[in-house]
Amino acid sequence: MTREQDDELEHLLGELNGASRDKKIDLLTRIVTRLIEQRKAFHQESEAVRLRILDMQNPPAPLPRAMAPPPPPARAIEKSDSSENPPAASEQGYLPQQQ
Repeated sequence: MTREQDDELEHLLGELNGASRDKKIDLLTRIVTRLIEQRKAFHQESEAVRLRILDMQNPPAPLPRAMAPPPPPARAIEKSDSSENPPAASEQGYLPQQQ
């Protein structure tokens, strides 16, 4: 690509050197316009390369693994035959509310 651009500019310069005074302004305008277009293309390509390099240096995070199986259910508290002494609230997994 660079070689093609250099050849194009070399051709325009050859035309400029052999052009009449009236045509020189038109050729200079074409040369400057072409240089600006080439420079913009160069910067776009440089930015694309920079982004590709950053992507290679910072690969995307791996996908999360499947969730672990849920823990087994808690053991049920055995009921005592005596209803006079029910288990304490902390034994049932309840905590008293603090006010």
